[in-house]
Amino acid sequence: MKPVHTALAAFVSAVLTASLLATNVAPAQAATTTFVWGTTRCDGTWVNYTTERAMSSARYVKLNALDFSGSLNGGLGMYVGATVGGTHHDKWFAPSSPTHQLVPTNKYAKGKKFTLRARQVASSGTCDYEWDGNLTY
Repeated sequence: MKPVHTALAAFVSAVLTASLLATNVAPAQAATTTFVWGTTRCDGTWVNYTTERAMSSARYVKLNALDFSGSLNGGLGMYVGATVGGTHHDKWFAPSSPTHQLVPTNKYAKGKKFTLRARQVASSGTCDYEWDGNLTY
């Protein structure tokens, strides 16, 4: 090969290698995990939270509850749900079952907005109305 062709071939090879590395090494957008918290009503009615979040490329919503609302007399436990486009996806959370996927994987497109909601079982006595956990979406 002539020196000019060798240099050109090396340059083209380097450009192609760099572009392949850039496309193969770049990680896919990971799911977002954030600490969330809320309060429920002791009468057991739903609380609809207004913070809107958008699904990442993982396209699911999962909550790992760390603290639970509920009745101090009847036990701790609560429903937490994700509302997506008017559809509610609710699950029961308690110390014995603290983690649930609220929205199934791939049910909605990346970027689809959702909000959370929660309620506890009605309490006639004292209640613990605060909850928190790690939300992955």
